[in-house]
Amino acid sequence: IRDRYQLIGVFSDEYCHTIARAAHLLGKKRVMVVHSLDGFDEISVCAQTQVVEIDEKGSVREYRFDPRNLGIDGFNRDELSGGEPALNAQLAIEVVENHGRPALLEAVSLNAGAALYIYGAAGSIEDGYAFAKQALVSGKVRQKIEEIREVGRSIEHTSLNKMNRSVQDVNGNRAGLSIGKQGKKAR
Repeated sequence: IRDRYQLIGVFSDEYCHTIARAAHLLGKKRVMVVHSLDGFDEISVCAQTQVVEIDEKGSVREYRFDPRNLGIDGFNRDELSGGEPALNAQLAIEVVENHGRPALLEAVSLNAGAALYIYGAAGSIEDGYAFAKQALVSGKVRQKIEEIREVGRSIEHTSLNKMNRSVQDVNGNRAGLSIGKQGKKAR
C-alpha cells in the first residue's frame, strides 16, 4: 500500500506533468509532484510552489501552493541551507527536538503535511501541515524515533545472541567462543 502514494520533488517545473503522469502509469494511486518557484525540489516556505496532483481516478489537478495562506512568511533560502552530512544530521536532530531553525521546522511540517495529504491521512495539505507540526512540537516525533531506536537496539542484541549461539554450536563449545559488537572473536 505504502508505495502507491508518492510526493515527488523535481528540479524544474517543466517536469511536473511528465513525472506525475509517469508515476501514475507506473501504478501510483495518488501522486503529487512539486517544484518551488525559488528552485527547490520540495514545497517551499519562501515562495509559491508549482503542484501537479493525480488522484485515484486519474484526474489531474495543477495549482500553485502559497505558504503565506498558512501564515508561513518571511523566510529566505539561506535559513534552509545545510552543508556537510554532520551538520545536516545536527539540523535534523534540532528540528525533531523542537529547538532548530524555525524555517526548517516549517519546511519539514509543510512537506510532511503534503505527504500525509497525498496518502489520504489528511484532507488537505493545510490539515496535514497542522498535524505534522503538532507532532513535531509536542515531542511525538521525537518519542517515535526513540521507540524505533529501541527496537533497533533490541534487534541488534537478539541478532548478536543468535550469532554467538550459532558460532558456539559450530565449534561445539558453548562456553568458549563468542562474537562481540565489532564481530571480533573473544574468549
